[in-house]
Amino acid sequence: MTDDIAPPAEPPLPAILPEDALANASDPDVVILDQQLPDFSGVEVCRQLRADPRFGTSLPILITTAGPSGRQQRLSAYSAGAWEFYGQP
Repeated sequence: MTDDIAPPAEPPLPAILPEDALANASDPDVVILDQQLPDFSGVEVCRQLRADPRFGTSLPILITTAGPSGRQQRLSAYSAGAWEFYGQP
């Protein structure tokens, strides 16, 4: 099955700060954000990406969380422009 998966055209771009991600992003296929980061939230980074004219609403942004998630977290993610929010039940 792994033979069917093509390697990415470019390696993933990890970023430590949202400014790094915004400055170094060129044309990502998808953005995956962690909701619970020490200095900022995935929802805030999502808002920044959606406000940046380089990234339209067609860029898939997924927000994840390792902890329990509630309805309010999901609504915040969706209102910020995330396509999907994945959390623990």
